Amino acid sequence: MRFFRYVLVVLCCVALSGCVSDTYNRLSNLSTGCTTTAFQVACSQTTTTSNNHTPGQTVTTNPDGTTTTSPTVNTGNTNTMTTGDTTLILEGSTVKSVVGAKPGLSRLADSPLNHLTSNQTANTSIAFNTNTSTNSNWPTTKTMAYNEYGTCSYSGGVDPANPGKCVDGNGGTGLAADTLGGDYKLYRAYQQNVYDEELQIWTWGNSYATQYRDVTASGTDPQHQAWSFGGNYTPTTAMPALATRGDISYAGKWGATVKTSNWVDSTNAAQTMSWNNNWRVEGDSALKANFGTGAFSGTLTPVEWEGVTKDNGFDYILASDIGSANFNPFMQTKVYLAGTITTDATNTAKPNQITGTATLDPAMGWLTSNNINPVFGGVFGANAEEITGAFAVSGATTYPNGGYYPINNDRRAYISMSGIFHGAQ
Repeated sequence: MRFFRYVLVVLCCVALSGCVSDTYNRLSNLSTGCTTTAFQVACSQTTTTSNNHTPGQTVTTNPDGTTTTSPTVNTGNTNTMTTGDTTLILEGSTVKSVVGAKPGLSRLADSPLNHLTSNQTANTSIAFNTNTSTNSNWPTTKTMAYNEYGTCSYSGGVDPANPGKCVDGNGGTGLAADTLGGDYKLYRAYQQNVYDEELQIWTWGNSYATQYRDVTASGTDPQHQAWSFGGNYTPTTAMPALATRGDISYAGKWGATVKTSNWVDSTNAAQTMSWNNNWRVEGDSALKANFGTGAFSGTLTPVEWEGVTKDNGFDYILASDIGSANFNPFMQTKVYLAGTITTDATNTAKPNQITGTATLDPAMGWLTSNNINPVFGGVFGANAEEITGAFAVSGATTYPNGGYYPINNDRRAYISMSGIFHGAQ
């Protein structure tokens, strides 16, 4: 009887020439429609393969020869514009705008200057040229609806006695609540089982920054993510006078999305958030620019981390709360920015740009990746009153580290983040 069952197993898999064990399916994320038990094989006539271009999506060949993509592919971008806001491009958790690569471009559909006021509550859209080989895999440009509740949630919610207004009468603030006050708006484009996209816009006196996320079928890692910035660039005619001032200091806020992995959680039952998590982080920025030498530097200090709890809720922890069961030293990791200010009198749209690199605090034992750490920025205002930009950085912390014994049992924990920063004189 056992021999007969074995023959049936062999015949079924040979006939379909594609049966693999369920264990292999789980490890390889490849399903050919065949599953095994200790005694039999159950084979179907559908074949599922991974889509190499869009993380998290699969294409299934049906018995009638048609194919079904699950979830729906959100692609079709045809934008190839050559001008626009400097944009940091990510796909999944991979940074595409790496050091030395040409950054992407984006363009808000309405006048960007409208986003420098608190009155931009009309629908909007953002178009991209990623300047990558996968530009056509990005979504088509869509009209995005102003999300009043999402905006007002940052300032106390929608005023129930005054529909259309936030409790404080204005938009949200969030990261814009630095030395210049600022404003915040949220926009969404959503169609069930087709697409789900979101756009955040922070505005200050002379500049703005955005985060775009395509979360159509991405889980916690967006299929497409972009950080951009723009505004009233400082004219080149102001640079000679600025060059005589030496180092100029800027203070403001920064924010990022962060992914941590390979950490070992504590055994303390009071720890409610895993250290392997998807976080959003905000903190204080201290920037410095010298328009004579072209040197730019900055320190981004985290203040608050917010992540998913073990019971699928949300909670936050202050970076200074070392007594909390959720605290991990990586929450105090500073990000250092270093770059060069380049002035181009022929580029009237963006006459000055900052390019450079970001580094995770080496004093805490971080090893920063060699090229996945770009910094892009710009100088804004009639007299360089503001600096706004975007960055991405990834690194590992090691153990054991140093000492005079041979190293063995190497262990690594990882952190990667991308976000925006702003500062004002």
